[in-house]
Amino acid sequence: MRKANIITSLVLIGIALAIMRHSLQLGYHDGEGLPGPGFVPLWAGALIGVLALMLLYANTLGSRPDSVKQTVFNKKFARNVVVLIGSSALALALSKLVGMLVAIGLLAGYLSRALGVKKLTTNIAMTVLTPLVFWLVFGMLLEVRFPAGIFGF
Repeated sequence: MRKANIITSLVLIGIALAIMRHSLQLGYHDGEGLPGPGFVPLWAGALIGVLALMLLYANTLGSRPDSVKQTVFNKKFARNVVVLIGSSALALALSKLVGMLVAIGLLAGYLSRALGVKKLTTNIAMTVLTPLVFWLVFGMLLEVRFPAGIFGF
C-alpha cells in the first residue's frame, strides 16, 4: 500500500502542476478585475498538489508504526463512494430544475445524513447554511451567477 501511495502522490503532483500551468494560460483575472477562467483551476490544482505532497510525506518521511496495516478499502468506504458520486450526479441533474443553490443545499443535507450525521438540527443547518455560504461567497463577493431554477434562485 505504501508503494502505491507514493506512486499515486507523484502522479497527482504531476497532474496538479499541469492543471496549474494550463490555468495560468487561461487568465487569472478578467478585464474588470474579477476572477477569470483560470481562477478556479489554479486553486484546485494547488489544493491537489498540497494534498498529494501530504500523502507523499506521510508515506516517505512520516513516522508510522509497523503494526498499522489496515486498508481503507472496505464495504463502508465503497458505500460512501457510491453515495457521494450518485447523490452528486442527482444534484447536478436537479440543478437545472430547482436551481444550483437549492440543489447544493439538498446535496449537503443528504450527504450529512447519509455519511453519518444523525442529529436532525445539524442536517437542517447543513441544508440551509451551505447554499447560503455559497451565495454569500460566490454570488455576492465574487459576483458569480448561479443557474436559476423554477424557484427563481
